[in-house]
Amino acid sequence: MRIGERLQDFIGQTIQVFTADGMIEGQLTSATDLSITIVAPLPPGYGPPTTIVIIIQTIFYIRIP
Repeated sequence: MRIGERLQDFIGQTIQVFTADGMIEGQLTSATDLSITIVAPLPPGYGPPTTIVIIIQTIFYIRIP
């Protein structure tokens, strides 16, 4: 089973994605074998949640709390 297929079981859940740039936490909205999309809240006062697309190859690991 590929990572995109496996992650589709967790769409709608909060996940933590770790890359070279740090950790991103948000709600998983889509997953393919090339990328994942999450909606991440910004700190209070900085606007509405933002959609982030992360290329699978840049991910070190994913934590699903």
